[in-house]
Amino acid sequence: MRLLQRVRESGLNRLRTGTIGLALMLLCWPLLLRAEQVAQLYTATVPVADQASATLAKASRAALSEVLVKVTGSEEVLRNQAISAALGEARGAVQQYTYERGEPPERALQARIEFDRGWVTSLVIEAGEMRAIIGPNGAGKTTMMDVITGKTKPDVGKVTFGSTIDLLQLKEPQIAQIGVGRKFQKP
Repeated sequence: MRLLQRVRESGLNRLRTGTIGLALMLLCWPLLLRAEQVAQLYTATVPVADQASATLAKASRAALSEVLVKVTGSEEVLRNQAISAALGEARGAVQQYTYERGEPPERALQARIEFDRGWVTSLVIEAGEMRAIIGPNGAGKTTMMDVITGKTKPDVGKVTFGSTIDLLQLKEPQIAQIGVGRKFQKP
């Protein structure tokens, strides 16, 4: 009887330990995936002719352009004056870089350049190109974006773009034409 009880308790402890381990792994898995995706967001690989300092500075500008387009989801960001000016400072914001050979048959030299996340984010925000909406699940983030983009019409309230354009009077395509839209995350 005692032996049977020990076997049951032992099995129950293993089950508890296994369940807790599985639960922790499932909880942490999205964080691990997200970290990998975010790490690549601020990195770009560009072709280079050589490993000279001037070449790296030029490659940094090209790589920063690619990163800014990835972060904002639009090539429009490159037309912004603040962004254009910052491209000249790109080399100073490089967090790390490596040189590598491309795929055969060319095997061209490439520079893989990673930028400081905080600097890129500050640059984009200062240029007025990105805003974020954060909040817990169920807070209404998606509903708010649906209302702003015209997908959903609210029962009450007011939604304006700038100080004069009433978005509630426009249809979805008209709202998109004036430059209001959303960018969905790609896995």
